[in-house]
Amino acid sequence: MKKIISIVLILSLGFQCMATLGLITMYQLNKAYISKELCENKNRPAMHCEGKCVLKKSLAHAENTEKSGNVVEKQLDIPLFLTVVAEDVVVETIPLCKGNTLFLLNYTHTISDHIFHPPLV
Repeated sequence: MKKIISIVLILSLGFQCMATLGLITMYQLNKAYISKELCENKNRPAMHCEGKCVLKKSLAHAENTEKSGNVVEKQLDIPLFLTVVAEDVVVETIPLCKGNTLFLLNYTHTISDHIFHPPLV
């Protein structure tokens, strides 16, 4: 089962990369039909377009759809310096209702009034 899933994933990634090659191949195989029926310049044979306008539009459309799918960007901010000014530690003992077991609540809190400025060079 794992082999089948891996083969399907590899083929799907490969087909995604070969979209332009597929469009060019379909153009070459159907060049006569495209130049006679779909070409915008079929009334002007002196341009020798032969359906290249249709190929150009389909390649541009494929590129736009590929670019619009890769818009997701994430930004991660990592601070370069961490400052600890004061640390208050509160340890409380809370008796539980059942039995004689004690529960310790270890709570730490960092208070920082200082605004960090990077060192001057």
